[in-house]
Amino acid sequence: MSIADTTENLAEIEIKRRNYWLGFVAPISPIFILATIGFASSELDALVGFMCSLFLWPLIGFGIAKSKGTFEKSFRAGAGISAVIGLIFGGLLGLRIFSLLGDALR
Repeated sequence: MSIADTTENLAEIEIKRRNYWLGFVAPISPIFILATIGFASSELDALVGFMCSLFLWPLIGFGIAKSKGTFEKSFRAGAGISAVIGLIFGGLLGLRIFSLLGDALR
């Protein structure tokens, strides 16, 4: 094994790590976009936009993770992990928001 082979392997690992993190961040991006648009308008619009983006996060993540021919394996792995985190985070935050709104909706 030569030094050139080692350098090529390190470059390949860096590319895979980069694709993993891009796949991890890609499903989260609608949250930032919709939250920015929502905060520029009224408070109720911000809440609705944020909640919609929380529901979109896992859908986009699992959609990317399932598409085998379109994305690289490390990108799909990052999107899958992001989708699972989105389910947990969205579920907990959604329950918290609906519990706070429970008294207001009666």
